[in-house]
Amino acid sequence: MAGWGATAGTEKIVGGYYATEKWGMDKFPVEKIDFATYNFVFQAFLKAKEDGSPILVPGRYPCPSLVKLAHQNGARVIISLGGGSYKLFPQICANPETFKRLVDGIAEFVEQNDYDGVDLDWENAITPEQGKLWDKLVRELRLRMDQIGKTKKQKMYVFSALPCGSWFTGKLDPETLRTQLDFINLMAYDQGSQTAGYHAALEPAADDQRQVGFAKTLKYLTEELKIPRENICIGLPFYAYAYENCQRYEKVPPNDKVKKVTALGWAEIVPLVKDWKREYDPATRAAKFTSPDGKTTIPADDPQSIADKTAWAKANGYSGVFCWAMHHDAMPDGSAPLTQAMRQAWKSQ
Repeated sequence: MAGWGATAGTEKIVGGYYATEKWGMDKFPVEKIDFATYNFVFQAFLKAKEDGSPILVPGRYPCPSLVKLAHQNGARVIISLGGGSYKLFPQICANPETFKRLVDGIAEFVEQNDYDGVDLDWENAITPEQGKLWDKLVRELRLRMDQIGKTKKQKMYVFSALPCGSWFTGKLDPETLRTQLDFINLMAYDQGSQTAGYHAALEPAADDQRQVGFAKTLKYLTEELKIPRENICIGLPFYAYAYENCQRYEKVPPNDKVKKVTALGWAEIVPLVKDWKREYDPATRAAKFTSPDGKTTIPADDPQSIADKTAWAKANGYSGVFCWAMHHDAMPDGSAPLTQAMRQAWKSQ
């Protein structure tokens, strides 16, 4: 039941990360999720204490209203573990007692609350020894999900969100990647975001000496690690970075009072760039917005970018696309232009 053989080529995914933290769920309740678009919802993020026990918050972790509504609409709900700010996985997984408490707690959480699987978001820099711990955790999650699936007589999923670049995946066991995961969620964003350039390029811009582009990571995964395209989902950012008083591709010092980097959701960007200059790069699939005074640029994914990347993913045989994150696309009038662009592009191919 484990690995590519269970799902290769048989499922197509249009997924979205749904944040049940206050900054997400309180602004974007579960009733606003567009289930006409999303057939997989990744609930972010379940974390664990230092002793390995999951941190439970009634109404959020678990989130019965999300699970119920998703299942009523034929969608699957995957609980995402960790997240970019979470740093305790190496410590927990290195200790047999806390490791067992972690996997026992996750399995119990999934089974008792009717989730459809797990998504491991171990996102921080990783050493070769920590890569072995990642491998151990994935294999144990696979075992536990298959045990639950056998009891419930249904498919249970194991995803892992992976950053772009071999700096992370190069520390992992390719065999585990190939045989223990159902799908990889490739976070095709946050590539060089602290330099004043587009962070989610498909191919590098002509003048980008950084050579940033997630097509390179896809080639590494599929050709060197032999992971089927049918089991890779490509991430689409519903947010971008505004660069103020920065030269193009300049590295921006942290906490600089003049040169500033600001993360913005698409719903925040739209009113800001109403009268700004827009340019589109067909290589990166980025829309670059420049303020009238020329001091601020926002290279972003707008509806054209999202549609182009979605169409590219489907045309090239990848299993699907997903966004981070749904709430960034929630406009005051109730519309969701990036979600709509993703849905239309996937269905039209």
